[in-house]
Amino acid sequence: MPISAKYPDGIRYRFAYISQNKKGLVIYDNHHPKGHHRHIRGKEYSYVYLGIEQLIEDFKRDILEANHYEDVRD
Repeated sequence: MPISAKYPDGIRYRFAYISQNKKGLVIYDNHHPKGHHRHIRGKEYSYVYLGIEQLIEDFKRDILEANHYEDVRD
């Protein structure tokens, strides 16, 4: 994607990890106008984009943490 006012980093993405009970435990996206942000167990947080490799690592980490949280609750 070319760099633009809507996507100044030249990337557009949406990653979602959905649990077995269909809840969106972890969602990362950067839709306009919000920019980079993430949703963890229903709460929205800002996200500082440092590159695609870091984005993937952070997404994986949040999945592991969300799964641990769900396991503890059961």
